[in-house]
Amino acid sequence: SRLTRNIRTFPMKLMQTLSSPHSSDVIKWLEHGRAFMIVDAKEFERVTMPKYFTHLTFFKSFLRQVNMWGFKRITHGKDAG
Repeated sequence: SRLTRNIRTFPMKLMQTLSSPHSSDVIKWLEHGRAFMIVDAKEFERVTMPKYFTHLTFFKSFLRQVNMWGFKRITHGKDAG
């Protein structure tokens, strides 16, 4: 339907955020391109979330969405964080 084509899912919004040069100081792809990292969580919550994730108010809510969509936190190795 026409309505569902206009709905952007969380992963689509995340990809748009990661692709924006304006967001690279707070969220970015890791060098190998298989994972991303949030560089500055407070700034991400204050500036980036209202722009790309209008339905989320708090960083904790963003993390909940990340987990709900099956993203995993890297806990070992040089990319851990």
